[in-house]
Amino acid sequence: MFYAGFSRTVINPPEGIDLEGYYIQRLSEGVLDDLEINALALSDGRERTVLLSLDLCLIRQRYCDILRKRASDGTGLPFDRLFICCTHTHTSPVIRCGPSATKLMIDYFDFLSGKIIEATRSALADLKPASAGRRTGRVPGITHCRRILMKDGSIKTNPGTGNPDAVREVSRVDDRVSLIRFDREGADSILVAGYGNHPDAIGGNMISADYPGFFRRSFEAAVPGTKCVYLNGAEGDINFIDVFAKGGDLNDTFRDFDDVFRGYDHSRYIGESLAGTLLQIHRKTDSFEPVLKVAEMIAEVPSNMPTPEEAVEAHRIHELHAAGRDSELPYSGMMLTTVVAEAERMIQLEHGPETIPVRMFAIVLGPCAIIGIAGEPFTGVGLMLKEAEGFDTVMPVVNACGSEGYFPMEDSYAEGGYEARSSRFRAGSAEFLAEEGKKLLKETANRN
Repeated sequence: MFYAGFSRTVINPPEGIDLEGYYIQRLSEGVLDDLEINALALSDGRERTVLLSLDLCLIRQRYCDILRKRASDGTGLPFDRLFICCTHTHTSPVIRCGPSATKLMIDYFDFLSGKIIEATRSALADLKPASAGRRTGRVPGITHCRRILMKDGSIKTNPGTGNPDAVREVSRVDDRVSLIRFDREGADSILVAGYGNHPDAIGGNMISADYPGFFRRSFEAAVPGTKCVYLNGAEGDINFIDVFAKGGDLNDTFRDFDDVFRGYDHSRYIGESLAGTLLQIHRKTDSFEPVLKVAEMIAEVPSNMPTPEEAVEAHRIHELHAAGRDSELPYSGMMLTTVVAEAERMIQLEHGPETIPVRMFAIVLGPCAIIGIAGEPFTGVGLMLKEAEGFDTVMPVVNACGSEGYFPMEDSYAEGGYEARSSRFRAGSAEFLAEEGKKLLKETANRN
């Protein structure tokens, strides 16, 4: 017998809390729509695991470890069978505790801990006999490579919609959405959707789950008796922004501070587009026999340490930015964000460490698997993992059990751009992680 369970819990923060996602301070001014924990419990009668998808931007690995430990202690589920991932919405709070956190952050961290325990318990209590099916579809037109070749030969990230110097996107996108469906006896079906994109379509200072929330609400309204779990795939170099958009493409958007066109109804459009594809394929899944196997590992990844000369300039840029003197830096828009992020990376790694531990986990269900990475890998990593030998469907999940930064493909470091310049990891790390992930999948599948 195989069992699946589900639970949903609202995790809205208080007004005034710091929001995550940019290199400027933003404080929450209210709620547009609810942030949620959507929890999936799986069991074969011997093995049990719970995967929680949180409508948060990211949780650093050291803080995620604390949350997992509290949840394990509070539920009795082993630490290495309880996994937390974030959908990466940029209209959600900073997750932090300890001396560097404000009182609002500490209070919210404790609140979140309790909600994770509640969601885990409820999902386990909801376990019902289930059958499983899988399918893959495509969502064309809403995913774009955000790294753009410019007329001068440089590569820029999000150079601004309508930029006359933009030539083309530099790499392919993966517009596939993977679906695993669990049909349960006497209970709602559970749809797990894996798709890679950047939930940063809204902007501003109001709380929102962004397009993952619109996706869940749209699909569930159209198909009563279903519950949706969204897992964000490899999205380090892609997002929703069409630099070459024109005409009706710009409906329901406004030009934000970083020259990106955003809008609440644009987020709705993305979520409804995703739901539309799932509506096409969810009744036509290919059934399979799920055999549950679970594993976790830590990969030691080489860090991207600066030279002494680079560190000096990084401190200068950081001090000007911290003092609110960005006007003294010869940059604006996304380029300003790039140099500020690069300076922060250099300061963090000025004295090491030479390697950074990165968590990875695998949930194998026979021919299907979910693999989590504690960071934001480029699309190329996701493509490599989806080709793992022995699997029909592999769902990469980013910002999973931590978020340690970007994993750009090796050639991106020579090209430049925000992701490569801010990455805490040395060139070649993305390919290394993809190979480690494929090994983890194979070893997990072969376990007795």
